[in-house]
Amino acid sequence: MSIPGAASPLFLATTGAADAFEISRSLRFNSGDSSYLNRTPSSAGNRKTWTWSGWVKRSALGSATTLFSADVTASSDYLVIRFESDTIRVDCQGDGQGRVQVTTSAVYRDPSAWYHIVVVLDTTQSTAADRCKIYVNSALQTTSNTLSQNKNFAINATVGHEIGRRTDGNDHYFDGYLAEINFVDGSALDPSSFGETDSDGVWRPIDTAGLTFGTNGFRLKFADNSSAAALGTDSSGNSNTWTVNNLTATTPASYPSGSAQIVNGSPSEGTAINNLWNGAYSSYPGDFLTGADGRVLKINWSSGISNVTSIRYYSKNGNDRHNINSGGWSSNSGSGQGWKTAYSGSAITLTQLELQKADGVSYVKIGAIEINGKVVPSIGSSADIDSLVDSPTNAADPTDSGVGNEVVGNYATLNPLKKDSNTTLSQGNLKAVGASSTAYSTNTQSTFALSTGKWYYETTLVSTSSTLEYVGWTRTSLATTGNATVGNGLVYRPTNGNYFNLSGTNIGSIPTTGAGGVIQVAIDFDAGNIWFGSNGTWFGSGNPGTGANPAMTFTGGSEELSVSLRALAATFEFNFGQRAFAYTAPSGYKALNTSSLPTPTIADGSQYFDTKLWTGTGSARSITGFKFGPDLFWSKSRSTTWNNGIHDIVRGPNKLLRVDTTGAEYTAASPNESITSFNADGVTFGADGAAATVNYSGTYVGWAWDAGTSTVTNNDGSIASQVRAQPSAGFSVVTYSAGSTGATVGHGLNAAPGLIIVKGRTNTVGWVSYHSSLGKDKYIYLNYTNAAATSSNYWGSSTPNSTVFGLSNNGYDNNLGDMVAYCFAPVAGYSAMGSYVGNGSTTNPPFVYLGFKPAFLIIRKTNGGAHWIINDSTRNPSNVADNILRANESGAEYVSTSVCADFLSNGFKLRSGVIDQDTNGSGGEYIYIAFASNPFASNGGLAR
Repeated sequence: MSIPGAASPLFLATTGAADAFEISRSLRFNSGDSSYLNRTPSSAGNRKTWTWSGWVKRSALGSATTLFSADVTASSDYLVIRFESDTIRVDCQGDGQGRVQVTTSAVYRDPSAWYHIVVVLDTTQSTAADRCKIYVNSALQTTSNTLSQNKNFAINATVGHEIGRRTDGNDHYFDGYLAEINFVDGSALDPSSFGETDSDGVWRPIDTAGLTFGTNGFRLKFADNSSAAALGTDSSGNSNTWTVNNLTATTPASYPSGSAQIVNGSPSEGTAINNLWNGAYSSYPGDFLTGADGRVLKINWSSGISNVTSIRYYSKNGNDRHNINSGGWSSNSGSGQGWKTAYSGSAITLTQLELQKADGVSYVKIGAIEINGKVVPSIGSSADIDSLVDSPTNAADPTDSGVGNEVVGNYATLNPLKKDSNTTLSQGNLKAVGASSTAYSTNTQSTFALSTGKWYYETTLVSTSSTLEYVGWTRTSLATTGNATVGNGLVYRPTNGNYFNLSGTNIGSIPTTGAGGVIQVAIDFDAGNIWFGSNGTWFGSGNPGTGANPAMTFTGGSEELSVSLRALAATFEFNFGQRAFAYTAPSGYKALNTSSLPTPTIADGSQYFDTKLWTGTGSARSITGFKFGPDLFWSKSRSTTWNNGIHDIVRGPNKLLRVDTTGAEYTAASPNESITSFNADGVTFGADGAAATVNYSGTYVGWAWDAGTSTVTNNDGSIASQVRAQPSAGFSVVTYSAGSTGATVGHGLNAAPGLIIVKGRTNTVGWVSYHSSLGKDKYIYLNYTNAAATSSNYWGSSTPNSTVFGLSNNGYDNNLGDMVAYCFAPVAGYSAMGSYVGNGSTTNPPFVYLGFKPAFLIIRKTNGGAHWIINDSTRNPSNVADNILRANESGAEYVSTSVCADFLSNGFKLRSGVIDQDTNGSGGEYIYIAFASNPFASNGGLAR
């Protein structure tokens, strides 16, 4: 997307003040590692009143995952805060209160950015709705169910409390990142105790050092990563430190596989057991004890493993025993399937572990051995480190020296919303494992896309049995079923040594990278160069620092690309800079985090576009509260059947055009039924009559755009035009009188429009529209459901450019009298005009990257009949966005289960249980127009 230059540049706010509070670290939780924190209070706190606050970045969606829990009795006295079917749920029971699940109506499915979640329990409140409140990003959420008054629940009892897990046998381990967790015992606080709204309208964390935390209160900053134990340090002053389980602070030691064999059992005595070490403990790799009781699996470590403080083994059917270093047999610490603790205590040197089948079962299967929280064998990789600088705050000083693990900010990860079905993500969406498949038209992308600047990342090829995997950068439009090697990507195949460019050309053979190799990728969007290397050496004597010998060249800065991979039968571990790089990035190249993204031209989208809701009164009134003076005002009745109406300041406040008709401009005979004035912060309506355009009865929505401060004559084209333009925001209102074929009209944007909507004012004609994804030879009507039509040079002999657009050669603009055109140019981080292809999937419909959190979205199918679907974040303040209006129809707003989407921090994800041609028909070609509330760069891309 381009950033139009302004004729009179405005001073615009950046993404935060230099002295803003910074969260220095987060802790990554991976369910496959069984990672969690636990603590048992020594004395009871207030079991009726408390507040939990945490910053959360999700990795796995859909499944039940625990944030915070306590169980007095798992089945009858407990309280759990968790994600359930992507809602937030407080599930509790106890003190005579039957099970209650307080659940948000909104869903939270954004894995690209951070949420701030506050849960407030206060059962002393007389109003039932006030006894359990859930806030997300400071907004109180609508929830189901309420608690009984004055009930005591498990939180703050002298029982086990856990973060990231629940001890009820279901575990529900959390997958994602947690940062700055605060728990206040005895006080019901609102979000203002933990955050504040900045000048750009973004919710930010504040320092909570001044809070009174109460008896069992704690503050977990996760800032001390000197050891795994230090990660649980309480910073509240209460010393309520937590025990850390299966979380790694620094690169772990490498624990080798032992020599394992059966003694007096089946298989026959002396048989080596090799597949004990494949890590697939849950599928039981076949190491088992069967036959008579007393069979033994003996494991020897001839060199010994020092400093062992914990040993566990995974078994099925239980009723087994263990013997460590021939010290004597002991029964396991738990029955049934699962992890059994063999040792926990002071450091020992482990030389031998024996596991024995005891009485009462026909067999015991042993799935894996775990030492000091790591399943053996541990490769000792830095990818195991769970203490990261991935943070919900942007760095005040984002100086990047290239070593990684230094600049706080929201970091790129792989995106589960843009992932092929054959790839499994884990480890905070930094690890990708491909299925053994020959279906090589598969693609997974990251949460970031860029078109400017210099960027560096690394990925380790952990293992592979394929020659077709790839890594690199690809167009954001590439589908998850796409293949970058036939176009759409700048990618490298590590095991066969091929490059492929954006045209799908195989550049040639280069060095290969084997299993365990670290692949380096450096890209310079401004110069249009990309380099690949491995294990510290750039291929072909390349040098990104000087720009020498790039692997491939491309047209720099012309479009956004995203980090992408095809895993197939390979395993990759990515590092975008949230931990230390294996090799220092070239000079001037940055890690992929929001702190290092280009400073957005518009940090607060509501300065130039906004939406307002009101209820009609039939009396003269004003709609206020805009941060600008509206110059285009598009209104629609939500509750009644009435036209979409457009007013603009250039034609005059009393001039109405109806979007869903071909009618000519209507001039209000009196101040009624129209806008009577455009004001500094809104508009004024007359006493609306039966026309119901803006203020008669029922509920309404109004969308407004800023087009600058003055209307001027523009002579850039062959026809003089009257233009009111706001180049900084990429919008202008243009009026002119239609001329001859081949004429041009100036639009005043200083950038090529992505969307032009034209209407004859004095004739009964349709609303014809240009979209950059369709090109100059196609047009589509805003007021019809027709597919886009083709007509050579419809928008002139040249594509609309930074100064003018052309008039058609088929007679539309000829002799039609007075015309109006609404012109929009894309502005990075604020607006986008693009396209996508529908896949017809109800389970994984398209994700569209915008680079901002949308406030307004229109979608239209172009290769078949469909409606213009309008949605906005004001009518839908939380996901799913399913309150639908149509630009081409006068019908009232309706709620759809098939035409809906999640508005996300960096784009939108279509959501539907059934296929609908309006948004996601298979093979459907769709255009969209979107405007932002905030750019993704703002405050780490706060999730909606």
